[in-house]
Amino acid sequence: MEARTEKLKIDLLNWYKKNKRAFSWRKTTDPWQILLIETLSQQTQLERANEYFDKFLIQFPSPKSMANSSLKIILKIVNYSFLGGPGGPLGPGVQKKKLEAKSSVLHKALSRLL
Repeated sequence: MEARTEKLKIDLLNWYKKNKRAFSWRKTTDPWQILLIETLSQQTQLERANEYFDKFLIQFPSPKSMANSSLKIILKIVNYSFLGGPGGPLGPGVQKKKLEAKSSVLHKALSRLL
């Protein structure tokens, strides 16, 4: 069994070397950037998350900058980034309410921590 596991590991690593996509955030060790891309990639496809990663970093280069920002600005960026515009694919209310709740929690947490 161990030999099969090792072969699978080697095969996967070889496949990755040939097929990996070049994303700017792949080499970062910055915890804030890792948190941002993890959050973005859980909400949308990687190609789309990658498009918005740099936009988020420009607006919020640090957790403190996000904590100091208004919730209105955060929601505007989150809404357009994750949903592709006002309302998004699931209609004006459903996703927007979920994102507003998540954004509000993150904003409050960052404000308390920093």
